[in-house]
Amino acid sequence: MLVSTKNIFEKCYGKYRIAAVNVWDMDQIYGLFSAAQKANAPFIVQTTPAARNYASPEMLISMISAEAKIYPKTVFAIHLDHGDKKHVSQSIDSGNYNSVMIDASHEPIETNIAITRGIVEKAHLKNIAVEEELGVLSGVEDDLIVGENQKNYTEPTEVEEFVKQTGCDSLAVAVDTSRGAYKFSGGQGLYFDIHEKNWKKLPGFSVVLHGGSQ
Repeated sequence: MLVSTKNIFEKCYGKYRIAAVNVWDMDQIYGLFSAAQKANAPFIVQTTPAARNYASPEMLISMISAEAKIYPKTVFAIHLDHGDKKHVSQSIDSGNYNSVMIDASHEPIETNIAITRGIVEKAHLKNIAVEEELGVLSGVEDDLIVGENQKNYTEPTEVEEFVKQTGCDSLAVAVDTSRGAYKFSGGQGLYFDIHEKNWKKLPGFSVVLHGGSQ
């Protein structure tokens, strides 16, 4: 059953975490839906701009819809992960996504806020939830490569005002999670103190962790 990410987050808040899994092809989508029904666990199925360019949005959505029929007991949302303006706009206009992420985290915070607010205004007209990122994760995401020396952590003093000004529905934070080639490369691990401070600044709000810990 297709539901909104907001519905999933509201039910899981303070109780359990939700897996959000990027998919590229039939095998991955099949494995995700099969495992989720067996585990009786809700999940978020994600596509990235690179996956959409590779398989086409129509193919990905068709495969997701087919697996939802094969595994009718699954509860899931469809989310665009790390979208740019082009893919976010296409996803909103398509009517196939009930959640999108606009990633302007590499811009100055004022620009990040302005870009996100514009996407939120458009998406909310169609009841589509919006995720944004504050802080920069290291690693590889499609064509984006961020070295260890370029990352920065989400500043707890900024999160409350950022969410207020953008109107976003969830916020991805950087607390030394990493992606792709940098994942599990060794290091000091997650900064749980920063994560806790961010979480306490946003009571009842959905905070998202991308990638994995080192």
